[in-house]
Amino acid sequence: MFDIGWSELLLIAVVALVVLDPKDLPVLMRKIGAFTAKARATVASFQGMLESAGLEEERKELQQDFRSIHTSVAEEIEPVMQSLAVQHKQREELFINS
Repeated sequence: MFDIGWSELLLIAVVALVVLDPKDLPVLMRKIGAFTAKARATVASFQGMLESAGLEEERKELQQDFRSIHTSVAEEIEPVMQSLAVQHKQREELFINS
């Protein structure tokens, strides 16, 4: 998140030790740790929402594509199915009349 190296952390720790009372330092570190954890959780949640929204949009596009393919296939198959139904009926009538 932040580009802080070990030397910067050491400088911050020395300044905090000089400025703050040593017995207040653990409380401050816990608060900083809790804030960092909360910030990371918020960022992860936001990233998850963005990914979820992207996946939902992709799912809708795929669903629309499948519906389009289904419609075109159904339109192509319909005459064949009708022809087969007519042939089946004719063969059935021939079998019954034989």
